[in-house]
Amino acid sequence: MYYEQCNNYIAKINRIKHIYKADMEKIKSLNSNAVYRMMPAMMHQIVFTKKEIEEESGVSRNTVSTLIDQLVEMNILEEDSTYPKLGYKYKEIYNVFVGKEMI
Repeated sequence: MYYEQCNNYIAKINRIKHIYKADMEKIKSLNSNAVYRMMPAMMHQIVFTKKEIEEESGVSRNTVSTLIDQLVEMNILEEDSTYPKLGYKYKEIYNVFVGKEMI
């Protein structure tokens, strides 16, 4: 039982690392240093508002808004209608956590 659970956690960690690495390659096309300050904040929260990312990353409101919109267009983030305010989620990482993605 514990062995299987540990293997499941290891598989999830490896999948998250793979997603993050692939997304870091994709965001190079944005030519923005600010997005590199935002990515750790998005990884930390997974589901968030633009304001939360602005506060945690120290990136200006306008830049956060623009970059989040671009990340939605790139299919890295998606709007989250279950969040009380207009929220976003780091789509593939979220799916790993809630089990919507098979490892």
